[in-house]
Amino acid sequence: MSPGEDGPALTTGGTTSVARLIADAAPSAHVVKAFGVCHESIWSLDRPAFEGAPLAVPFCTDHQGAATQVAEIITSMGCTPLPCGKLGRAALLEATAVFAVGVWWSGAEARFAFPAPALAPGAVDDY
Repeated sequence: MSPGEDGPALTTGGTTSVARLIADAAPSAHVVKAFGVCHESIWSLDRPAFEGAPLAVPFCTDHQGAATQVAEIITSMGCTPLPCGKLGRAALLEATAVFAVGVWWSGAEARFAFPAPALAPGAVDDY
């Protein structure tokens, strides 16, 4: 992510992810994309929770062992692991981070763009 004219922008052009570039450069590594959606100050908090809910940490990886390890790290921090699929989804996770940070920098809250599923029309509990 780098500063752009209208807020932060992806440095990869949106066609790949930094995580994929690292995985391609180090094929024997077990790359995990995680901890990239929040500002660095969040990670200095003891057991980050907001409005009574632990922080969810989205991540993706191609390696099940790495997924298990990062989920354990996330849980040990008092957060909720949020698996987002294989490493191919890292570009989407990186783009989401750029979107969220851009909204945050503008003084707004990205969470308002994503209502809770139970509050959305057509939710599972709407009968």
